[in-house]
Amino acid sequence: MSFLHSVANQIFEEHKDNLHDITVVLPSQRSCIFFLRYLADRSESVVIAPDVLTMDQFIASIAHQEPTEYSKLLLAFIEVARKHIPERCSTLGEFMSWGPIVLNDFNSLDEQLIEPISILTNTARAKILEQWQLHNDREKGELEKKFEKFYESLPKLYDEFISQLKKKKYSTRGLLYRKAAESINTLELTSKKVYFIGFNALTKAEFEVINALVTSGKGEFIGHYDTYYCIHFPNHEAGTFYRKWKEKNLLSPKSQFTDDLLTQQKRITHHRVSGRVQQTKIVAQVIEQLKEQGYGDFKRVAVVLPDENMLFPVLHHLPVVPEGINVTMQLPLEQLPVYQWILSFIKSVEYASRDESKGKFYHRQLKEVLSNALAYSFFEPERIKKLLQDIIDNNLIFVDHKKVNETLCDGDQLLFSPAETPQQLIDAAKALLEIGIAKSPERDMLEREQLFMMREVLAELKDVTAAWPQDFLKLQDLVLFLEAIARSYGISLRGEPVQGLQIMGMLETRLLDFDTIIILSANDGILPKSAFHQSIIPYDIAVAHGLPEHRHQLAIYSYHFYQLIRNAKEIHLISYAPAIGNEQAIPSRFIYQIEWELAAENRKIEFNYIAHILTPKIGNYSSEFHLKKDEAFVRDLSDRLKSKGISPTHLANYIERPRDFYTKYMLGIQDVEEDVAEQADARIKGVAVHNTLKRLYEPFLNSTFPNVEALKVLEAQVDQILDEELHRELPNADWNTGRNFLEKFLIKQMILNQLQIDRNRLTDQTLDTNNLSIAHLEKSFETTLLVPHLGEIKLYGTLDRLERAGNHFHIIDYKTGSAPSNKHFDLENIDFFDKKKRINAGKPLQLLCYLLMVADSLGKNESSYSAALHFIKYKKEQEKFLFKTKTNNWYSFDNFDNFTFKAEDLETYRNIVIRLIEEMLDIHTIENQYLSEIKELNN
Repeated sequence: MSFLHSVANQIFEEHKDNLHDITVVLPSQRSCIFFLRYLADRSESVVIAPDVLTMDQFIASIAHQEPTEYSKLLLAFIEVARKHIPERCSTLGEFMSWGPIVLNDFNSLDEQLIEPISILTNTARAKILEQWQLHNDREKGELEKKFEKFYESLPKLYDEFISQLKKKKYSTRGLLYRKAAESINTLELTSKKVYFIGFNALTKAEFEVINALVTSGKGEFIGHYDTYYCIHFPNHEAGTFYRKWKEKNLLSPKSQFTDDLLTQQKRITHHRVSGRVQQTKIVAQVIEQLKEQGYGDFKRVAVVLPDENMLFPVLHHLPVVPEGINVTMQLPLEQLPVYQWILSFIKSVEYASRDESKGKFYHRQLKEVLSNALAYSFFEPERIKKLLQDIIDNNLIFVDHKKVNETLCDGDQLLFSPAETPQQLIDAAKALLEIGIAKSPERDMLEREQLFMMREVLAELKDVTAAWPQDFLKLQDLVLFLEAIARSYGISLRGEPVQGLQIMGMLETRLLDFDTIIILSANDGILPKSAFHQSIIPYDIAVAHGLPEHRHQLAIYSYHFYQLIRNAKEIHLISYAPAIGNEQAIPSRFIYQIEWELAAENRKIEFNYIAHILTPKIGNYSSEFHLKKDEAFVRDLSDRLKSKGISPTHLANYIERPRDFYTKYMLGIQDVEEDVAEQADARIKGVAVHNTLKRLYEPFLNSTFPNVEALKVLEAQVDQILDEELHRELPNADWNTGRNFLEKFLIKQMILNQLQIDRNRLTDQTLDTNNLSIAHLEKSFETTLLVPHLGEIKLYGTLDRLERAGNHFHIIDYKTGSAPSNKHFDLENIDFFDKKKRINAGKPLQLLCYLLMVADSLGKNESSYSAALHFIKYKKEQEKFLFKTKTNNWYSFDNFDNFTFKAEDLETYRNIVIRLIEEMLDIHTIENQYLSEIKELNN
């Protein structure tokens, strides 16, 4: 028999003839339902039930008042703050940066019955000393005076705020509790006895109320504890409040102690998964296992969610349960889909309403609104798809509101229009909601509830903000105020608690027992919750005055956790490791306490750990890519080589980046690009550089190479041509602000660096440029290679620039990446077939390919050829040549033979390319059986 059931029986026996004369106060609404059911089971006839209330309901009945809506409290506080510290309330946004924090602190002071003037005065003194530590002989600056005035105004703000609430007949939750505590000794209760059952932590106000009733004989405080954390481990955090109430003689003789944690047989399993959503798969597996075992009492099975955000993923993955599912928890409005969608709509309209936006929506915000599943039930799906496709096809970074309205809305319904005032913005959001409410019969019950609650929130928002002056409430501040109001709203899910699989939050489990428990998000920071709490009151002052601190919060969570698992026979604790990013996801400290403390004391506990995470084995090398070649691989590669050919870039990828070779060449998968590009990525920067240089040098094709003066003229043309090329690539991007402005500067610098390289070549005394001309710019070349057992394949590519001086042809390839450390490339020291040494041989291989293509295309046996890479990323320009052998001399007539290639020289290098292609197709040689990209680990 559960504790609640047992206490219900005791109270029934004691008051069965006068149940209507008592009041029972319980921690949660769910426990109230169970308590009444237990009483009903004992009664053989119709009787009048006692008042069964939660603590908040009981306090409200004593104070004869309900807590006021949060928005009205904020409004009242704003009026007081604007009167005393107007410089900190010039706009709503400025007030919201500190107002809700101070309001929460005022509420905590009242709940804990702390004398406000003393603690707020101490706070002001401490903050001033902490920030400035001023000397008496120094005059304070304006910022210092403003800072001091704010903190020195806190006691006055509190006093006047309370006066304002009394005048308006408003009340915070804390103020109700203070009022109840101050009046409890003189209050005439209608009930002869008040039972407080199953409470653990109490605020000072709650304690005063309960203690007054217990002392006068009108109340009893009935607790429920386990000997494990109260007696066996006398300093355990879960027993913190037991020790406190025992010392104060608050506990009733009816309080119960069990030794379930130390004596019961339990099977506890810690599941470790990768990523939050993967937890739901473990839940589904456990439920399926119970069904297979013929488990027939699912009302004794609880899925507990310390993180409310996991509710919808859990519901989505749960298998069918014969007895149904019952959800009991409070869902904060700010976590619900309708609120998040309406908020994204308001943010998008607010952005379009700014002066600099000129009535245009930012594409990301607009897509966030229209890509949401809710949008497809509010607007015609075909219209949404058409607008989204137009945005992509035309690369619309900013979308005019007229286009949006014309595409999505009918007639004069202009939902997506800039708002001039906050009231207009609220009206637009309400109009959008009405479309959904009109279709509410087609929606599920939870979605309808969200729509109606959101309409209520917007109506409250409009009423509260209607009287504010326009200079105080700006459009962007409206979002902050809406977010603050939404925190006080939520949907209470209440099902049938005595049948079906039970899904609930952590606090809803109080006073309930289950046989099987599945707890998700068993991670530190969630279970228990993080101790982070925003407050203007310094930590040491808060502790000195008795405000709750992190140990208080830990004790609360510890008690609830151990009470939850106390009577369970099978417990599944699911923690998750971060799937991506830098999220810290350490298993809950409660898991380690069970494993190392509880399981050591109770040998009947079977503790298991199951890792649902695949961890790769790591040796001396970490293989980022490892693919075994087989007959199918060779067949596919052969077909692609014969049909498409291969480019120098693909060959370079093969020896340097096999993963890129396989994905881009073999599979045809390209890098993912944004559907709407608004910033210059590597591809756009490369295209802009190449196209601008091509247009600059085009007037000099097949004519005399530009001299120094001509290059200065070209330099003056860079801005105009570059602007045209950038706007051709990203027609709607803003190149004069933000990151794009910086990218444009860098692109321009690359072009200027290339002009400087050419200027240096002209002014170098060792280089004869009198006969130099530009033969081709961005010209496509190709040749054929005869590969044994494969036949002819095409080698193709686009050459950035080909220069000519008599019978000598010089190849130039622009590179916008970083330059390698070696001064030049000498083929003598490059081993293209050693897989560890060739990882930096891609660029010289590309130059070799270009040499082959140019020589074969021109077909002039008497000609000579050379090639160089121009690295233009940095201002210190670098020109790197391809040499036959190692040399200390650079490109000069003295070293002409070393960098000059004749037709007969190229045949040797042609065989290198052919051998590499043969290597691709080789699956019989051990070292060639795998396509691998391996990097040595740093030890």
